[in-house]
Amino acid sequence: IEEMAQEIIFGQLRLTVASLTIEQINQDRESFLESIRKNVEPELNKIGLFLINVNITDITDGSNYIESIGKKAAAEAINAAIQRLPEHYRAMIVLFHVEMLSYEEIGEALDMPVGTVKSRLNRARLALREILEPVVELFQA
Repeated sequence: IEEMAQEIIFGQLRLTVASLTIEQINQDRESFLESIRKNVEPELNKIGLFLINVNITDITDGSNYIESIGKKAAAEAINAAIQRLPEHYRAMIVLFHVEMLSYEEIGEALDMPVGTVKSRLNRARLALREILEPVVELFQA
């Protein structure tokens, strides 16, 4: 019976996964789990078994497509957050983290002391973190 139950569960899981895109699976885990439950439960009932719960801890694939979707979404969220920063903070983030300039080079380019560059970069990072906090919570859910 155990082998039969495993075959049913994995077969119905494959059926469910095949009917959805990777994006759908990752965007709404609750709907994904409900779809699995709806497919698995009746099949198990046919052999006298009952489904207690469905729990998916991690979804991976051999081509790393799922991981790349996550990285792309994170990059898009960061870029959107940077665009929301006030110009003087956005300049600090871009010059330091994107253009990879040193504190001294940024100070020369913007005609300001290195201490001011460090202070503004710190405030820019804090502002960026505040903007990204809800997004990070969404990805961790």
